Amino acid sequence: MKKSLLFFATISLLFFTACTSRKNDSATSGKVERTETSADAKPVADSTLYGTATDDWGMSTFAVKTVDGREVQLVRTHNDGTSAQIYGDLTPGNAYALTTTDNGTALAIAINLTQLKQVVRSGFKIVNGQLLLPRSNGEEPVEILKLDADSLVAKGQTTVYRFGKNKH
Repeated sequence: MKKSLLFFATISLLFFTACTSRKNDSATSGKVERTETSADAKPVADSTLYGTATDDWGMSTFAVKTVDGREVQLVRTHNDGTSAQIYGDLTPGNAYALTTTDNGTALAIAINLTQLKQVVRSGFKIVNGQLLLPRSNGEEPVEILKLDADSLVAKGQTTVYRFGKNKH
């Protein structure tokens, strides 16, 4: 009797858990949807935060002092269990572009700007945590495959971009 009651309770719990709908948090997916609309459409506000990493963070947290002077401490794991996307090394004192999720409590994307500027130099832009690289007819959103102190490898729609640090 106890086994059948336990089995029924487990199945019921699984059924109710599977039937609940979840909101899709686009910041955690790491993918940016681009839709082209009419020329008079208003641009989306940039949610990217800029700041310098402090030394007040650990294995599960990330802390920055934003350009406007606020100190922000974020967890690196989202409420749904997925991890933040961190491009480049985590180094106190380095500049970062970042976005948040889970109502501003979790880190969604962090890009080490100090390292990015060393290898790309200029011409790039970051909008809503998405790296845009210059090309002849405008800017191309790219997926960062690798970023470290010496190189950047990023993939656009048709091009793989490779930047390296100039060594003297």
